[in-house]
Amino acid sequence: MRALAVLLPGVALALLYGPGLADAQWVLDDGAAVTGNPLVAFPPDLRGILAGRWFGPVARFDVLPARPLVTLSYCLELPIGLDTPTGRRMVNLALAWACAWLLGRAVTAGLRVRDAESTLADRAGLAASLVWVVHPALVEIVACPANRPELMGLLFCLLALRSLQAARPGCPAVHRRWAAAAAWWALALLSKESALAFVVLAAAWAIAERLPARQLRSLALALATALAAVGTWRVWNLWPSSGLKVHWHDNPLVRVGFAERVWTGLDVAGQAIGHALWPESLSPDYTFDVWPVQRALTAPGVVGLGALLLAAAAVALALRRWRARRADPVVEVPLWLMPLVAAVAWYLPVSNLLVPSTVLYGDRLLCAPLAALAAVAGCGVAVGVQRTAVARARLGAVAAVVLAVWWAAQAARYAPAWRDNLSLYAHAVATEPRSFRMQANLSHEIVVRKAPLDPVAPARAALALDPKDAALLAIGLDAAAYRSDCAAAEPFVLALEHLGKPAQPARLAALNWGWRCGQFARAFAIGTAIKPSALGPVRALEVYALGIAAGNDRDAERWARYCGADPAVDPRAGQARMRGAIAGGRFDLAERTLAGLRAASPPDPALQGMADDLARARSAASVALPGATSATLESPP
Repeated sequence: MRALAVLLPGVALALLYGPGLADAQWVLDDGAAVTGNPLVAFPPDLRGILAGRWFGPVARFDVLPARPLVTLSYCLELPIGLDTPTGRRMVNLALAWACAWLLGRAVTAGLRVRDAESTLADRAGLAASLVWVVHPALVEIVACPANRPELMGLLFCLLALRSLQAARPGCPAVHRRWAAAAAWWALALLSKESALAFVVLAAAWAIAERLPARQLRSLALALATALAAVGTWRVWNLWPSSGLKVHWHDNPLVRVGFAERVWTGLDVAGQAIGHALWPESLSPDYTFDVWPVQRALTAPGVVGLGALLLAAAAVALALRRWRARRADPVVEVPLWLMPLVAAVAWYLPVSNLLVPSTVLYGDRLLCAPLAALAAVAGCGVAVGVQRTAVARARLGAVAAVVLAVWWAAQAARYAPAWRDNLSLYAHAVATEPRSFRMQANLSHEIVVRKAPLDPVAPARAALALDPKDAALLAIGLDAAAYRSDCAAAEPFVLALEHLGKPAQPARLAALNWGWRCGQFARAFAIGTAIKPSALGPVRALEVYALGIAAGNDRDAERWARYCGADPAVDPRAGQARMRGAIAGGRFDLAERTLAGLRAASPPDPALQGMADDLARARSAASVALPGATSATLESPP
């Protein structure tokens, strides 16, 4: 049985994730956490890693999350050739296997404490590890190297739990075991900050063991020492900063009151429980924008509230049982209830019940609670397959097996979507078309990958969901340029013209749209809203050229002088004026500008190229309008 406990979780992981390893690519946050992280290098910069000054491409967002052990693991993979998407995912698979094995051993040990039959305990542990491995929520954690903090945090928490289980009352090395548990927990905190909720598991274990007050104080002292050490390091880490800053993305909970946070948090907890039990349409946690802020109790919120009340009642009963220290069947707490209590209590601190987190709903936050759910399901399967079990237990085992098979099928369907960003975003859009973020990401990925797909449709869908997102407007303009479709760009330009934000990337994309589609006046108006320092000297003169192409000479010259270029004497401004005159069909102005440039400066090869452009443009205009004169074409509007 022990050999199967080691082998079967690895086989299940290989079947689910092995097919996607060969052609795996970087996805989602891998760029910020791994490939774009300057601390991922060998030999590792231990001082920089311990300082925790990096989380994402924007430095001011890095002060709260600090996961030095995860960054160190990325560094140590470099010299052994695992610094590829396939290599990083293989390490995640190894961590997932270790978590599954430790979970099975923890369940087995927990049942043996209650004097369970040895074979039953072994079967329960094996079933729990397999149930945890096949759940679809694990896909997002295993398939994305940037999500490794979840695996490492859970791994060290399970090691801490195993140390606690080994510290039986009366054991001569009990204090050493508690010290080991505290050390493992400290490593978990250095891997993922949500491991703080491990104290709930420690409390549940202490209640199940009914520790005396003296031993309970010793355990609390060991855990408090570990927390104080890590907390001191974090305070030192944050001290040079100007305060505690948190990157909230665009979480709407930041802008609402306490009551709305509570209702939304209960809704999130209910949704999480529903998805854990019956994950019909799991999608990446970046689809959080589809979950609205709740201002009253909803149906999922009732489930979340019920889970919270159940957890509170179970904790109260367990405390009463612990204090009474007698086998009173009235207050006896069922063993299966303790993991669920720990699961709910684990999830709530990392959800947004009271404090807005970076996501409204994240599947990967279910990593640790799923371990408890797997333990419960594993115990049910093990009990149900016993020949002496009653019919009701067998029925429960059959239901647990059916549920596990359903989970495995969903995970097998969901895992291939994580091969690369394009397949991932397409899957997310199909799963949840109301996700503004995934629609925009899909459009951007099509353009970046030069895929033979239509990027305009998802960009328009995102625009309908949020017409005021500046980044989306740039994505939409790039999508229209990718298809060379001026009409497709019109909705994004209209939204940009009504937008009060600076939106510099979108405005820069609009400059290219103006040249490509002949919308010189509108592009000039958009360009003059950008600060010259953000434009730079080259693009500032490009805006000047757009004004000349639109026939707005006076405002264009004012803009050039505002940017520090005098059109009367600056040859760069003269070249920009000539380019705008050619684009606007003002050939006489282009001729005069060319003559002035040749007279005022030594021979320049660029001038000959511009002269050739002028000749071709005049010839093309003559062919298109055989009866038109240059004066007619030059007339300003």
